Amino acid sequence: MNQRPNPRVLLRLLGLLRPYKTRLALAGLALLMASGSVLLLGNGLRLVIDRGFLAADQQALAQSLGLMLAVVTVLALASALRYYQVTWIGERLAADLRQRVFDHLLTLEPSFFESASDGRAAGRSPHG
Repeated sequence: MNQRPNPRVLLRLLGLLRPYKTRLALAGLALLMASGSVLLLGNGLRLVIDRGFLAADQQALAQSLGLMLAVVTVLALASALRYYQVTWIGERLAADLRQRVFDHLLTLEPSFFESASDGRAAGRSPHG
């Protein structure tokens, strides 16, 4: 009973994402922005230490900390946007799948449900 998952099933699910391609692109862009922000954090920290603390320059320190604050703000907003988009797409995809199952159940003959009254209707074919 231990069956390997069929990759074709996942390809069929990818087709269900087609209506959400704009939101997927937005989530991908937000992911890239968040990743870039994380990479910039290291460089910003270097600036804070080199230009601010080691050089004892208060103006450079304030400027570097302001830059770090901007990078952290971009990181937070991009992460929130990505999370929202991915969650929204996941919920819509689940709703679309439920709707397809329901629509399919409405096409089945009543005899199918009479013969599958023990709760195993999902695994049976109506044609045999």
